[in-house]
Amino acid sequence: MLSRRSALLPATVREWRVRAASAGDRLEIEIGSKPVAEILREAGIGARARAEWPVVEGDGRMAWVVGCRTAAWTAPGQGADGVRITAREARWTSARF
Repeated sequence: MLSRRSALLPATVREWRVRAASAGDRLEIEIGSKPVAEILREAGIGARARAEWPVVEGDGRMAWVVGCRTAAWTAPGQGADGVRITAREARWTSARF
């Protein structure tokens, strides 16, 4: 993650998708995976906002919980190309960034 509003994700991904977080979503971390709801709670995102919080998928895999954390698999390799994705939705500023 470059900043809370920008992430550098792998250029090898063919399809990116932005959607609202869903119950049961999990993000791959260094050791296993973690529920997206827990990541959002730890970031101080309120319950109402969590239901609409944006997440980014790459080729069907959870890649970025916007403003919070990127998946372990998105870490760029040395010299690898990346895609910078930046969140600009104004209403997200009400969360603790």
